[in-house]
Amino acid sequence: MIWVLSSIPGGTGPTAPGLLDWLAPWLQNALHVPLFFGLAWTWLWALEPRGMRPAATILAALLLSVGYAALDEWHQGLTPGRYASAADLGRDAIGAVLAAWVWVQFRKRARHPTARRKGPSQGPGIRPGP
Repeated sequence: MIWVLSSIPGGTGPTAPGLLDWLAPWLQNALHVPLFFGLAWTWLWALEPRGMRPAATILAALLLSVGYAALDEWHQGLTPGRYASAADLGRDAIGAVLAAWVWVQFRKRARHPTARRKGPSQGPGIRPGP
């Protein structure tokens, strides 16, 4: 899907607008984050059952996602009316890093499901009286 979106030629003027020209530029830029969040999340989901250590899974997902982002920016630079952008690559990386962070938070909660149930007055090992 990402490759298809970056293959769409950019507008060359008011008579030939690009497909996403109706979106405000800031929104076009902001959409990089959730798009690459989704890509990195998919990599994390796919790599986790492979028996890799969590740190290796995260590193592999980030390298694959950001590597793909770089390849996609290069490809976009070859598309008529489009250009490659280091800022877009940065936004793509932010999306991938956010996905890794959220994934880590989910894993922590899955390992310690009762840890968040303790109230502020209950310390570790303290049980309420009868």
